[in-house]
Amino acid sequence: MDCGRRRTRYSSALVSAALRIDSMRKEGRVRHLGLLRDLLRKQRRATRRRGAGKEQ
Repeated sequence: MDCGRRRTRYSSALVSAALRIDSMRKEGRVRHLGLLRDLLRKQRRATRRRGAGKEQ
């Protein structure tokens, strides 16, 4: 149950990040896209690590 809840919370965060990326693209600030992608990658790694620790 907790896993599902966490997944929905994370997906909503992803959606907000995607919306932010979209608005940035519209404004023409494509330079920050790489930074956002890196942040998302780091976040995903951290959440995966946390999930694995709890499961084990």
